[in-house]
Amino acid sequence: MSSVIVTVPDVRLRTVCDQCNGVTDEMARNMFMLLRQLSGVGLAAPQIGIMQRFFVIANGFLFCNPKITPYGTRIDVVESCLSIPDQSFKVPRYTGVHIESDFCCLNFEGFWSFVVQHEYDHLDGILIDVKGRNFSTN
Repeated sequence: MSSVIVTVPDVRLRTVCDQCNGVTDEMARNMFMLLRQLSGVGLAAPQIGIMQRFFVIANGFLFCNPKITPYGTRIDVVESCLSIPDQSFKVPRYTGVHIESDFCCLNFEGFWSFVVQHEYDHLDGILIDVKGRNFSTN
């Protein structure tokens, strides 16, 4: 597994990921370790060159083959991304999200909801530079 973050303009970041065939304990540990090293809050598999549908978030959750259902109010949230260094974007996000994956079924609200939606977008090849507006110019 690569410990280098894939950054724009790498086409893998704009590609829809395949179903996840399973995540080894070592792979999950390495992703959480990398996330901590980079002071990130979420890391999706395509960001490290693995084109499968899974991601981790800093509060300790791993989601494999997730499906989300957003709920609540849609608001603009300022976000940044490890794959788009040194830029921030205003992105429309829902205040809550229900997520079902191979391992769990949970609801998140507020900050963690935004993180889940952001990482989920990575699995569909959607980045904040397309979904949002550059915050430094708006």
